[in-house]
Amino acid sequence: MTFKALIFDMDGTLLDNMHVHNTIWSEYLAERGIQLTPNEIGRQTASLPNPQIIRMYFGSKVEPDQAIAMATEKEDRYRARLASGAIEPLPGLRAFFDQIAAAELPRALASSASRVNLDFTLRALRLERFFHAVISSEDVQRGKPDPEPFLTAAARLGVSPAECLVFEDSPFGLEAAQRAGMRAVALTTSHPVEELEHFPHLIGLMPDYRATVLVDVLEGRMTQDG
Repeated sequence: MTFKALIFDMDGTLLDNMHVHNTIWSEYLAERGIQLTPNEIGRQTASLPNPQIIRMYFGSKVEPDQAIAMATEKEDRYRARLASGAIEPLPGLRAFFDQIAAAELPRALASSASRVNLDFTLRALRLERFFHAVISSEDVQRGKPDPEPFLTAAARLGVSPAECLVFEDSPFGLEAAQRAGMRAVALTTSHPVEELEHFPHLIGLMPDYRATVLVDVLEGRMTQDG
C-alpha cells in the first residue's frame, strides 16, 4: 500500500538525545539513593511519560503535586544540559523533511515528552512550523505503549491509522504503533537492532535518514538495514 501520512516520535527519532535524558535520570535518582546506570534506565523507561517513570522508581505513594514538581525539576535539568551544547537533528533528517514538505504530505509529531520539551526541541531544530499536528504527553490519557498518541495524531491529520507510517526508536513506541494498526520504521539510535527487529509491522530499520528516499518509504520498499 501507499502511505498517506507520516507520524514521528521526537526523542531518539528527530535527534540523538536519549542518552541525555537517561544521564539526567541517573543523576537525579542517585541523589535520592537509587543507583542505576543510564543504560539501565534507558531500557526500563524508553517512551514512558514522566509520571509513570516517577511511580516506577518512587512508588504510588508520591502525591500528584510532588510528582509534577519532581518531573519539572528533572526536565529543567535536561533542557539546561541540552542547551549547553549544539542541538542537531539526526543526519539526513533535514533533506528527508524537505522531500516531505515538497510532497505536501500530512505529518505529525507524537511524543511522550511534555509540551514545554516539545516546543523547546522543535525551536532548537527550527522545525516548529513543519508538523501539521503535535501530540504531547498532556494531549492523551495513556502514553506509549498504548496506541492513543498515534491514534490521536492520525485523527488530527484526518487520515486512517492504516494509512499512517510511524518513525520510532523504542520498543514501547513500536508496540504502540503496532497496536494502533500502523506500519513503522525503527531508528536504531537508542536500542540495538535485536531489541527492535522482531516487530512484525516494521518495513525497515535504519541508523539515521541519510539513505532515506520518500518515494521508497511511501511504497514500503525499505530494506531491513535502511
